[in-house]
Amino acid sequence: MTCIDCLKTPPLFTKAYSPLAYNHAIKKLILQYKNHDALHLGPMFLQWIQHHIPENIDILIPVPLHWWRFFIRQYNQAAELGKLIEKQKNIPMNTRILKRIRATSSQGHKSKILRYQNLEKAFTVTDKKHLLKNANVLLIDDVLTSGATANACAKSLIEAGAKKVEVLTIARATKGHDGTA
Repeated sequence: MTCIDCLKTPPLFTKAYSPLAYNHAIKKLILQYKNHDALHLGPMFLQWIQHHIPENIDILIPVPLHWWRFFIRQYNQAAELGKLIEKQKNIPMNTRILKRIRATSSQGHKSKILRYQNLEKAFTVTDKKHLLKNANVLLIDDVLTSGATANACAKSLIEAGAKKVEVLTIARATKGHDGTA
């Protein structure tokens, strides 16, 4: 189902897949996974998303963390989920092509406009082996809210030669349940 905002202003990514609505219970689980070392939840999330993994994907790319956030957390929740998908579906994952080059503040309670502004020029691509040339990319993240992060990543990936970028998240926020105004 296409959201109304996507009809008004189409995103740069082709399609987004999210099997769950981002409600209070799912938010609690994802925040545990993301911020409190609850990596044991990964296989459960994989069960939920496995039927939403599109066909004809050439490469998995997790949404990167800025190096400082990675240093603090010691892992990237999107990359951890990507590892599970890579193993189950035998699709190669690359965690080095897409880089977050600018630290951004948390998107948590920002409006949609502020989310997009917060991510301007936050990502870059380093693809010396030309792995993205005409590639179908599956961008992995935990939650899709406004689409700002996915769109910023897709922009960088497409500019670097990706044929198309699709997005896979555990959950998707719906109007009134995403923390945005």
